[in-house]
Amino acid sequence: LVAGLLVAVAVRRTDAAAREREEVLDRLARSDAAKTAFLRAVSHDLTTPAAHIAALAETVHVRGAELAPDVRATLLRRIDANAHRLRDDIGALLHLGELADGHVAVERRPLDVRELLRRAIARAGLDEGQVVLGRLEVSTVRADAAKVEHAIANLLGNAAKYAPDAAIDVEV
Repeated sequence: LVAGLLVAVAVRRTDAAAREREEVLDRLARSDAAKTAFLRAVSHDLTTPAAHIAALAETVHVRGAELAPDVRATLLRRIDANAHRLRDDIGALLHLGELADGHVAVERRPLDVRELLRRAIARAGLDEGQVVLGRLEVSTVRADAAKVEHAIANLLGNAAKYAPDAAIDVEV
């Protein structure tokens, strides 16, 4: 009888350990899938502005002399905007490390809303003509410029991506 009880206890413990092992393996598989999805998204977010910079720079380099000055200036502005976007995206990746370590630095300072929107428009790779700045009831805000600009640029970029023929109206 005692031997049977010991076997039953051992079987239950083995079953519990197997279930726990399966749960751990399942969590690891989900974590690995999330990591893979994150790396794909990061890869896209970094290669897109890099590809834009390369293509625009090649156009200016190869056809620069035959481009109208305003066209050349527009291309150079777009190169600059994409370079800033790439730099900021790399900075955001580095910021993730700070978040993982529990260090979050927020630099709140007064910001001119209209200028913040202009920078976000450029960062999104859009021309100011694509975005209609409506009534701005607030002229200044106290915020972290880089973080707010990044968020607004993402919203503008998504609006342009998913409604490419529509005007983007912004009101604050």
